[in-house]
Amino acid sequence: MGKRHTSNDAATAADWDPLQRLADDDLQEMAIRLRALRRLRRLKKRTRADVEAVAALLGLDVSSVYKELRQLKGTGTVRDIAPSQPGYPKGRSRLRPRQDEIIDHWLREFHLKPAKPALVQTTERIGDQCEDEGLGRPSRAAVIRRLARIPPAEQARLQGGAKAAHPHKPHPGRLEVPVPRGVYQIDHTLTDVIAVDTEHRQPLGRVWLSCVIDVRTRMIAAFRIGLDAPSIMRSAETIHLAVARKDGWLERRGLPYRWPVWGFSRVVHSDRGSDFRSETFRAALLNHGVAVVYRPVRRPHFGAHIERLNGTLMGRCTILPGATHNSPKARAGYDSVKSARISVDELEAWFAHQILGVYHNTPHRGLGGRTPLEVWDELTADQEVEYPDDEEQFRLDLLPQELRTLTPVGFSLFTAEYYSPELGSAFLKGKRRVLVKFDPRDLSEVYVDLDGEYLPVGLRFPHEGPPPPLWLQRKAQNGLPPKAKRDRSAVRAATAAAEALIQDGAARTMSHRRQAERLRQDRMEVDLRRAGWVSPPWTPPPGCSTCASPCSSWRSRLIQRASTLAQWAQTGFGIFTPIRGRADGKVGSSTPFGIRCCCSRHSFREKPSWRWTSARWHGRQICADAGPMPPPRARSAATSPSAERRIEWRDLESKSGLIGEREGNLRKFCGSREVLSQRHPGGNMGQI
Repeated sequence: MGKRHTSNDAATAADWDPLQRLADDDLQEMAIRLRALRRLRRLKKRTRADVEAVAALLGLDVSSVYKELRQLKGTGTVRDIAPSQPGYPKGRSRLRPRQDEIIDHWLREFHLKPAKPALVQTTERIGDQCEDEGLGRPSRAAVIRRLARIPPAEQARLQGGAKAAHPHKPHPGRLEVPVPRGVYQIDHTLTDVIAVDTEHRQPLGRVWLSCVIDVRTRMIAAFRIGLDAPSIMRSAETIHLAVARKDGWLERRGLPYRWPVWGFSRVVHSDRGSDFRSETFRAALLNHGVAVVYRPVRRPHFGAHIERLNGTLMGRCTILPGATHNSPKARAGYDSVKSARISVDELEAWFAHQILGVYHNTPHRGLGGRTPLEVWDELTADQEVEYPDDEEQFRLDLLPQELRTLTPVGFSLFTAEYYSPELGSAFLKGKRRVLVKFDPRDLSEVYVDLDGEYLPVGLRFPHEGPPPPLWLQRKAQNGLPPKAKRDRSAVRAATAAAEALIQDGAARTMSHRRQAERLRQDRMEVDLRRAGWVSPPWTPPPGCSTCASPCSSWRSRLIQRASTLAQWAQTGFGIFTPIRGRADGKVGSSTPFGIRCCCSRHSFREKPSWRWTSARWHGRQICADAGPMPPPRARSAATSPSAERRIEWRDLESKSGLIGEREGNLRKFCGSREVLSQRHPGGNMGQI
């Protein structure tokens, strides 16, 4: 009889479904036979004559009718009486039970392992053991058939563990979030592209990408590109960007896009990485009413939204020079290292265009064909946004922390000593244990929690040159003897030597280039952050009582410093070289963090407020004709504990004009009439 289906799928289905093996005519004949058998079965007093009559009608033997009556289950179906497939019963082993046991043992204990030995070797070992026990050697086809009987999820688990078996298991359910800012998912991933360093344009490896996505609208709340591996500091910077307003971030990079995502979410959802499980990270978010929820261990589908986003972004990286693709097979003969052409800063700009320009404006299937930006604008039109009262306080809450003992000379942290008059007053009042917040990229200043407010505290012994980040200091300490690791001078010398070694080897090795580029990025980010505010301890007098000098060097260095920073701003995005060492050994000295008078009596700490852009310095301008300036942001009491002594500088040249009673003295001292000041509410220095 002819086959009813001829496709490969139907032929495979015929192995287990009798209906797939029957032609249409045969299927109709079997349906007629089923109806006759049902009538015969319903007879209360069935005789052999009745069975013979039905057999004659159907053209069957009497024994066949009795057999089919026994095969009917319940009311009966055609499958119950359909003829079985001819030949040896499918699925029944022709081998002896002991042979099947040997094959299963070698498949599970030898073949399905991470080493993935060849099937030929497995078959040879199975045959050798069978011959040793007086059994026949199974064929390779027999071994393949028994390997196929092991479920794919079990094979993947034996070869690659639970993570490899995950795609072969069902994952029912989905995460439903009714409102925007309901759940933010955060994760880190290595980008599938090799980057180059800024100076030598040589490969330095893959960089890390951290993203935060709003589950309801699929809007990306924050992303961060860098060479530093996932850490508390990296997670803190990413979450802080997700909460903060993005106007300044976009303006510094000259991006014309809208990024209206800001404010706290109700929940931050992440995996169980050590940075997310840290008490500092949890406490900072819980302090503002944000819950931290972790997905189950080794269950990436619980973070499907952020994982899918990572896959989407990495898929777009394949067009970049130096792309690594997702596997060696996909990469084929492409040399990612030799083809690398894009720097870390350029890669950040590329991701910014892909996320803000493309992803946010691309229709999303999970949003009913609408774009994430459209859904965000629609659902957040009347939504009340929760935002930190003090953004700087929130940033400091996220920083790593250490508990230290307060002594008459301050406290020590990472072999450095810190002191301020406020700490001395706290010690006299009986305070002995203090909580210290620090930025691992800049240990020249830390923040001490005193009565719920963060007090900036500087080094007791000033550090010449830019301060080294914590990772560089620890790298230098690893090569010191145990006693020298606690010696401040030895650690500083070793750190300087390590930095010189890194800079010297950057042209030769990838590891040194990576460290040099990371050091450059860390210092640039620190300089950008420090540029946000300036707080001098006091107003310099017009003359120096010690050296009887009019302190002309102070003013000249101030003007020179302003012009130098202006030149830095015009050189282009990402180029920043801090002033190092002594500027003038006779009349005074200049450091990256302050200017000192010739007699070292009058000094101030300089933190100019400025922003990067590709061509000019804008936002808080150098000159009056550069355009309007937004209202200044007042510094909180937590970071400015002595408001009557600390004056916030809003521009480099605004040091020539202060508000209040000090304005006239400094104007007289500087002798400048071209630079004028402007009052703003709150008593802060405004536009020049």
